[in-house]
Amino acid sequence: YRLIDGWDEEALHRTFVLIERLSRLKERIQKVIDSEPSKLYHYERDVRQFVQEVFLKKAVTAEQRALWLWEILEMFPKNQTKLLYLLYGPTASQGATANGEQCTGLIKWDALICCSSQHSASSYESLRALAEILVLIGSSHRFAWKDATMINFIKRLTVTPEKWCLENYAKLLFMMGKDWSVKVLVNSLTEECQV
Repeated sequence: YRLIDGWDEEALHRTFVLIERLSRLKERIQKVIDSEPSKLYHYERDVRQFVQEVFLKKAVTAEQRALWLWEILEMFPKNQTKLLYLLYGPTASQGATANGEQCTGLIKWDALICCSSQHSASSYESLRALAEILVLIGSSHRFAWKDATMINFIKRLTVTPEKWCLENYAKLLFMMGKDWSVKVLVNSLTEECQV
């Protein structure tokens, strides 16, 4: 990252396109998005690790991280919430697959659906990571989303892959901070009053 530090956005975009083509990242992500959650658990884990290690964890600034995330999410406008969950959702430190194989780094698609205490410790850090990245998306000029777009995105995320436990939804809003919590809650109340 020292090599690209200071490059303009066009150069960074060209760098992303080159890495994406050489790694066939779009094709790999598409394969994961088109499948049922956990069906291609190796692909899910590999895509997450690749994107995190090559782009997101190496970003020097929040704006650079927003740029990489923007590039990745823009490839899949209709599946952005599933992709964000894939990148930042809970993982198992070690878990068994459907065929009994032990595997680390599996995406825990059901972790936020349940309110059981068994998931609370492992999902807490993932909720924090999701909250931080949502705040980054909401504040970045790169995304330039209006509040309504962001609120809709949050609502779609909290039903990925199924409706989350209300406690986990509340924790996410709390971790996002007062401003976003109030905006989402006011929006929800307004929608309820209109019904």
